Amino acid sequence: MAQDNNEGILKNMPVHFEGKDLSKIDSLAQEYFTLDSSEYVLRDIKSLNEKKRQCLVAIDAEILRLYNLPPRLEKMLLDFFAGYPRKGVDFKFDRYYPEGFDSYIPLHIFISEKFKNSTVENTMKWVEGNRTPVVIEALKKATEDFKGE
Repeated sequence: MAQDNNEGILKNMPVHFEGKDLSKIDSLAQEYFTLDSSEYVLRDIKSLNEKKRQCLVAIDAEILRLYNLPPRLEKMLLDFFAGYPRKGVDFKFDRYYPEGFDSYIPLHIFISEKFKNSTVENTMKWVEGNRTPVVIEALKKATEDFKGE
């Protein structure tokens, strides 16, 4: 399936960001354009390319956050581009989510540190560190209520 982005359609696409804070997009764009002169160039082109990719994903995530699409629609939009290399970059960028990822998580949440740290292992560490009689009782009650449904 060929993808054609008609310039006229894109120019007429509504962008309702008036009054919104765009400083994060601005700083991410500045970061992206200064990466070539950074320490990554001296060390490792693979690290540089990954940092550039992360920057572009963060820019796209912030723009999508401002549009505030329903999570399912945002995921469908991003999945539309899966498998198609992003034009204008000199590194691999052909998807936003890992192949086979089917949860409806907005991109800005998916790339957040909080989401990255929400693993089973980290949850278990939290539970072990916060296990008190009150928490144990609340979990038992929640389990009972869930079984009753």
